[in-house]
Amino acid sequence: MKSKKDPHTNRLGLYVGLLANSATWSGVTAFIVYHPEFESMGHFIMVIFGILYAFISLSLCIDKVQLRIYLISYILPISIAYFTKQGSDNVYIACLLWASTVPVYRIAMMHHREYWSLFHQAYLLKNYSAKLAELARTDDLTGLMNQRSFNQIFEQEIQQAVESRQSYGLLLVDIDHFKMINDSYGHLTGDHCLSQIGLILNRLIEDNIKVARYGGEEFVILLPNATEEKALALAETIRQNLSASVFRFIEREFTITVSVGVAVTYPQQITDAQRLFQFADEAMYAAKAAGRNRVALYQ
Repeated sequence: MKSKKDPHTNRLGLYVGLLANSATWSGVTAFIVYHPEFESMGHFIMVIFGILYAFISLSLCIDKVQLRIYLISYILPISIAYFTKQGSDNVYIACLLWASTVPVYRIAMMHHREYWSLFHQAYLLKNYSAKLAELARTDDLTGLMNQRSFNQIFEQEIQQAVESRQSYGLLLVDIDHFKMINDSYGHLTGDHCLSQIGLILNRLIEDNIKVARYGGEEFVILLPNATEEKALALAETIRQNLSASVFRFIEREFTITVSVGVAVTYPQQITDAQRLFQFADEAMYAAKAAGRNRVALYQ
């Protein structure tokens, strides 16, 4: 990531800022000069806008020339307004405003580089923190939730189902003979297969349904407020789509099949997350024992 701003973007921001700056100060100053009854409130407004101006100047200016231009755009309309209004007090105020640009300029240039350095470091740190948090939650091959993230959410989901007295379903998807794919084509091919399965599952599953790679060649799917019919229908859709997919990697083509275990627990049966996972796991092994490439429901 570049530490300097894009010059075209900065130039556009400078021009827009100059126009807004001059227009704002011209309007505020004219209001104060030609409406003495609002003088106290007007000077208060100028103080507020002056604080905002300082932030705008430091944010949009990247060199001395731009900062000087900003100072002129700030002081020129004010001075013109005060000079056009005859009176020694007005001239005195205008001269003070011009003199105030010198310390403002010096302070801004002293802290300008330090300001951008700190801002840039804070921006990078925030991005890195967000990326690290995302990596801690997701599986690097598939982009799905990883086992740790799944376990945390699973416990919460079951607790909510218990409190709301709702049914809950769990699908456990296991790739048949996955070791054979790794042994025959290599682990890179196996990794590619897993990543493609992750994409297919994301495409098939609705947004309110959570899916994770549990480990190795196993995937889990959480179905809140599910019935046996709904869980079986989704499991069969997943099985058919995966078995019909052709996986290609480095001039190799192959297909896979999956065994899916389905477990659904109802309000009067809900115990805990581990028990429900055990039920789905037993159903998945029953599907494998029955010949693989099929869906089995835990009874």
